[in-house]
Amino acid sequence: MSAPPIDPDEHARADGRATHDGYHYEWHEEPAHWRSTPYGDPRQCRWTENRIRCGSAVRAELNRGRAGKDRWWGYCAAHLFGRLLHDGKVWSLRLVADEETP
Repeated sequence: MSAPPIDPDEHARADGRATHDGYHYEWHEEPAHWRSTPYGDPRQCRWTENRIRCGSAVRAELNRGRAGKDRWWGYCAAHLFGRLLHDGKVWSLRLVADEETP
């Protein structure tokens, strides 16, 4: 799978993240505690503010389970905590030192 075609540094600035001299952002596929959901999933986003739920269609899930018991919470594309969906995978940004890039 290839990384999303969106410039990671531009996405980071739009998301309100700071940039630092000698560092840049790179896309990384999220580990197994995030997964995308099939199109048409009937569930609603779990994001809540002031007891009002978002209610948009679920696009990805976060495993909030503990002690080996899975508990998947669904979120819409707007509430993925800075993550992005691309090619059926959930991607996040990581700040990397410039000299670490091959």
